[in-house]
Amino acid sequence: MKISIIVPVYNVEQYIKECFGSISTQTYKGEMECIFVDDCGQDNSVTMLNNLIKDYQGLIKFRIIHHDHNKGLSGARNTGILHATGDYLYFIDSDDTITPDCIEKLAGLLEQYPGVDIVQGSTKSSWKWLQLAGKRFPEFSNNFKWIRKTMLKRFAIPMTAWNKLVRKDMIINNRLYFEEGLIYEDELWNFMLAKYVHSIAFCSDITYIYRENPNGITGKSKERNYAPILNLMIDRISNPYMGSEIMCILSIAGNRYENIMRRLYHFRGIKAYLKVLHKIFCTTRYTPMGFLYRVFYRLLRIYIEKK
Repeated sequence: MKISIIVPVYNVEQYIKECFGSISTQTYKGEMECIFVDDCGQDNSVTMLNNLIKDYQGLIKFRIIHHDHNKGLSGARNTGILHATGDYLYFIDSDDTITPDCIEKLAGLLEQYPGVDIVQGSTKSSWKWLQLAGKRFPEFSNNFKWIRKTMLKRFAIPMTAWNKLVRKDMIINNRLYFEEGLIYEDELWNFMLAKYVHSIAFCSDITYIYRENPNGITGKSKERNYAPILNLMIDRISNPYMGSEIMCILSIAGNRYENIMRRLYHFRGIKAYLKVLHKIFCTTRYTPMGFLYRVFYRLLRIYIEKK
């Protein structure tokens, strides 16, 4: 089983040596390649990488793919996907690291559950939603409905692109590339991925060390603008729609985006309408009117479900 590790590189000279070192010391003995995608940064990241690769002596095949202009994180990941020759893909952000046994542990689950679509690892981070410990997930599931619903809960199974082995042919056959020109692209990618994942395995051990970088997109953002990805999610809702998709969109939107709510308000079907109402009414849940709204919602939902 061949594993392709994909690492976008852009202005990370202070972190790239540590990232490279964590990949080069993997204990996995199977076939593995690592593709660094040079996204036209202005520092010495790529020069450092060239020197590190030149000095490396081991089984991993390292390559650097160069962009002729900056394409952003999504574009760099897509380049990696198109150049990958492995059966499974594993994304790493270049300011993060992985544990020495990361690929060995995740690939071990590939041997136990041949053909599994995703193997999800756990992450060392102060953000608990990135960790799997205590979530009581099964080691393996092929229950499509459960997988889809759980992936769309956002903070249940981590929605990040990194720290999971993903079957490459599932990505290619369903054109599950990253949307370029966006931030928070992982949310949209996870939303689309949930439509196609029919099996998943979980490794509750820590395999990824996330760096909480104040200079990264997450660190810089005080008020997150999710409107672009929310509009794309609405455009790509399944037909017939899935209630879990509607709820995923609403959980991201909250009550901040009137245009998003307006689009969903007129979306297909009374059930979607009721879910939107429920989310809107939650903003007044501690008022007398909020109580009446909730009673009305529950009665109307019982009526609709009995029809």
